[in-house]
Amino acid sequence: MTPDASSLGELNALLGRSLNVHSIPQLRHFLYETCGLPPIHVKEGSRNTEALAVDEDALLTLARKTGGDPRVLAVLKLLWLEKRRKAMGHSLNRQ
Repeated sequence: MTPDASSLGELNALLGRSLNVHSIPQLRHFLYETCGLPPIHVKEGSRNTEALAVDEDALLTLARKTGGDPRVLAVLKLLWLEKRRKAMGHSLNRQ
């Protein structure tokens, strides 16, 4: 099992459901509606919009504001592992 697959299984077990962390609508619904986490809004320039953010910066802010909510940390871990896997795969393809 790859780190991504095991982490995905870990995330799904923690959440009690399947969640596609690359689906902005699914992630937004889960974090803000299902979990009721404090809203982090997308910024346009220096002002906040009404849209709820789910990018890496927003997830880090949510982790900090919630004292390390395990659901947020699991999503961050999965995204980090995937980013790492892609970077390693990319560098291996160059050799």
